Amino acid sequence: MKMSNYIRIVLVEPSEPGNVGGVARSMTNMGINNMALVNAPDIVNSDALRRASGAGRVLLESEHYPTLEKAVEDCTLVLATTSRKRSISWPTLLPDQAMEKAVSQNARLAIVFGRERNGLGNAELDLCNYMIRIDVDERFPSMNLASAATILCHEFRKALMNSENSFGKEEREDLANREQVNGFMTHLEKALNMTEFIDGRSSLLMRKLKRLFNRSQLTREEVNILRGILKSVEDKIDR
Repeated sequence: MKMSNYIRIVLVEPSEPGNVGGVARSMTNMGINNMALVNAPDIVNSDALRRASGAGRVLLESEHYPTLEKAVEDCTLVLATTSRKRSISWPTLLPDQAMEKAVSQNARLAIVFGRERNGLGNAELDLCNYMIRIDVDERFPSMNLASAATILCHEFRKALMNSENSFGKEEREDLANREQVNGFMTHLEKALNMTEFIDGRSSLLMRKLKRLFNRSQLTREEVNILRGILKSVEDKIDR
C-alpha cells in the first residue's frame, strides 16, 4: 500500500463545493489522495472541480459515508480539528506533534474536519483520539477549510520525510480500530447501566470515559480483555 493511503482526510458535511475542491488540491500537492466525505450529497460539482485545479481525481475517487463513525471505523488513530472550546478538556496536540505521533505509530490515520459553520459535534468528537489545534492569532481564529488542510497535510508530509522508519511496512496490527473501540464503549455503557452506576442519566460521565479510553489507544487484545471483564459482570448480574 502506498504510504499516502495510510492518511485519510475526512470532511464532515462540507457545505461549500469550492472548499472541497481546495482541500483536494492541497492534498494532491502533498501526495495524499484518500478523501472521505460524510453526508455530503452533490458536493463534487463543477465548482469543486474548478477549485481543485487539476486535482479532480481526488474528488472523483472520494469515498462517501453516511456518518463519521462509518468513515473512520477501520482507522487506529483519529485526529479532530477544532477551534471551539469544549466543556470537557480534551487531549490536544499541535499539528507537528500530531503528525509525528501518527508516523511513529505507523497508524492508519484519519484527520477529521468539521462543518464550515460550526465544526464537529460532541458525539463526533467522541470518536477521535486527539484534537489538533492550529496555533493562530486569538483575535482572528477562524481558518478556511482548505488552508487548515494544507497545514496538516504539509505537516504529515514533513513528518514522513523526516522519519527514519519504514512507514506503512510495519503497521501496528495490534492497535484496535475505531469499530472495535466503539463496540467496547457500547458494551461498557450497557454494563454500567445494568449495575446502575450511570442509570441512563450521566452522558457527561460517558463522554469522560470515552476520552479516557481514546487517549489510551487500546490494543485489540486489551479490548478483548475489557469486554471479557464486562461479560463476566453481566453474567454475574443475570444469575
